[in-house]
Amino acid sequence: MKKQLVLLVFSLVVSISLVSCSANDDGPADSDQFLNADVNGVFFNSSNNSAALSFRKDYNSLGTVSLYVRSISDRGEILDFQIDNFTGIGIYRLGDQVYNKNWISYSTHDHDLWAIMPNGAPNDITNFIEITSNSDDRIEGKISCSKLWNEQQSSYAPIEGQFKLNIRL
Repeated sequence: MKKQLVLLVFSLVVSISLVSCSANDDGPADSDQFLNADVNGVFFNSSNNSAALSFRKDYNSLGTVSLYVRSISDRGEILDFQIDNFTGIGIYRLGDQVYNKNWISYSTHDHDLWAIMPNGAPNDITNFIEITSNSDDRIEGKISCSKLWNEQQSSYAPIEGQFKLNIRL
């Protein structure tokens, strides 16, 4: 009888602890992050509630930092961007000159690709990512591009967006 009582108490304690756990106990890395954008009139949404969203900082041997963001919407579109030589809050131009390695790409579930790759928009300063807030584990900012080119470089689409991302270690 004593053995059954101990087993019952143990079961109750485990059950209560499992039921009382919040779904958001993973800390700040899983809270309120998103990437939203209007890509040529189509709304792109990626958040913790809809699909995959990742952000990482890469440190190279020269001591510089690159940011890489990958987001996938619930409809399967992918929006990626990279900021090379990241230094904190500021505006980072995309593809405007030969030494600029920053880029952005957007692809649909039909495999249509729209992008500004390194040196892909020489002398065009209308394409940028602005970092408005930066901490060790979080960045916030805006995306503003007047010209994402398609694969044939024959037409382009504008993109405007905003993001709040937590670093994944």
